[in-house]
Amino acid sequence: MSSALAFLAFAAHIGAGWRGGPRATVLLATQAFSAVWAGLNLGFALTLRPGFWIGETVVDALRIDGWLLFMVFRRVHHQSRWSIKPLCLGLGGGFVEAAALLRAGL
Repeated sequence: MSSALAFLAFAAHIGAGWRGGPRATVLLATQAFSAVWAGLNLGFALTLRPGFWIGETVVDALRIDGWLLFMVFRRVHHQSRWSIKPLCLGLGGGFVEAAALLRAGL
């Protein structure tokens, strides 16, 4: 529970100082995914219901992709951001593959 609250507090901190831009948007979305992920982990730990586990797995893929994308945005110069489109598509493809495997029950 403390991790979900920590992620929410950090997201609120980011939102309070909002200045826009792609980096801030990715970071805020990733914080939100991380908070939901932590809450779903807690729900699964307390109830052992498979719905929590499935939700946690999907949101975990979004969370990891978000952190990777944020790290890319941190390192790429503003003028060359469009050159990383293939990487962004690859991250999205990884999420789609994880969701497909989860749906197939693997």
